[in-house]
Amino acid sequence: MSLGLEAAATQESVYGVDTRPAPIPARREPRKTPIPVRTPEPWREEAALVRDRVVPAAMIVGGILGRTAQLLFTPAQSGSTAAAVALLALDVIANVATVWMGAYVAALLLSVSFGNLMTALLKLAGMAIFSGAAGRWIAMVDKNPFSVRGLLIGLQVMILIYFTSLAALFEVDLQEALMATVIIGAMQGLVMMALHAMG
Repeated sequence: MSLGLEAAATQESVYGVDTRPAPIPARREPRKTPIPVRTPEPWREEAALVRDRVVPAAMIVGGILGRTAQLLFTPAQSGSTAAAVALLALDVIANVATVWMGAYVAALLLSVSFGNLMTALLKLAGMAIFSGAAGRWIAMVDKNPFSVRGLLIGLQVMILIYFTSLAALFEVDLQEALMATVIIGAMQGLVMMALHAMG
């Protein structure tokens, strides 16, 4: 019996084979990585508030004041205060509705997202009212009622305001802002020409 064990031990030492079962390694618990908690940065919230609320509200107020002053100080065109107020309301409603429709068409054609619906409507309304007032003021430079030179210059200024506002107020790239400006500007330009023809 001892000879058999010695032979087996000698055989293991010769061939270097260990027939004993390998030890089972101890199970390691997975390392738990702590999830970083992102704390909101106050300056980002303030910047979003200014972009989404303050700037559009300022554009709306400035546009209404500018349009009111333009109508009230041109009695030959407005005729009376009541007519000036009525034309102001028509101009604001037509511009805002046209810009909303143009933005909707741009979103469908270009797959552009303007963000939250209510915030986007407020921004687009501010752009429409402010650019409409600026365009009407520029159009007054041309005193000839049958000429469209002042209207074309005002339309160019309006398109520039649109492009700048879309790029600054919305999270879109420059190409998307440019294409959306072409669509929205074309639709509002037609309305602007119609209102200019009405006097």
